[in-house]
Amino acid sequence: MSMGESPWLSIPLADYEGHMETVGQTGALRRLFADIYATVKPVRLAVLGCTTGADFDEVDPAVTQLALGVDINAGYIATAEQRASRLGVNAQFICGDVLNVDLPQPFDLIHAALLVEYVDTAALFRRARHWLSGEGVLSVVSQEPMPGVEAVSATKYESLQLLAGHMSLQPAVEIERIGVQEGFALQSRRALEVSRGKFFMHSIFEATEAAQC
Repeated sequence: MSMGESPWLSIPLADYEGHMETVGQTGALRRLFADIYATVKPVRLAVLGCTTGADFDEVDPAVTQLALGVDINAGYIATAEQRASRLGVNAQFICGDVLNVDLPQPFDLIHAALLVEYVDTAALFRRARHWLSGEGVLSVVSQEPMPGVEAVSATKYESLQLLAGHMSLQPAVEIERIGVQEGFALQSRRALEVSRGKFFMHSIFEATEAAQC
């Protein structure tokens, strides 16, 4: 892996899905997305860092006219496209870095799960603010740093350990501080214990009136 290359490009799809299932993160992430999707009922949805497209299983084509997924790994995107084939033209996918891609905004819901650990958080908030509709919601799932808890859980899928040196875990309160700094207001925060003392934090934001002007 060359300098600057995302570690996600070196993790086989089967390893990713196997690891996430083993450590209980697949179910946790689906639960968090399902809850915010049901609450917002977005006509236009963007999932940033969509990986293999599990979130799209929850999308109702009678509600959502556009469900857009973005991921840096072309193999993951191909799987996500197959998975979301039932949505037809309602589903679109873009392979690329979320900080560089152009998206057909605006969106009613932007969901970014376990993404702030790998990108510039302030830059992500700025892009999301640009992409959101006036009443849009930004949903951020982050892994809370916990004393004595490994950033990447040890499983038989050793390729996932490539992530350890590239992750930057931030407390939810710090992510929220950056969000406010970039023109968002925090609606709510929820903690969900995944396994082995590992917690996901689900922070929901809306753009402030000043940011929308």
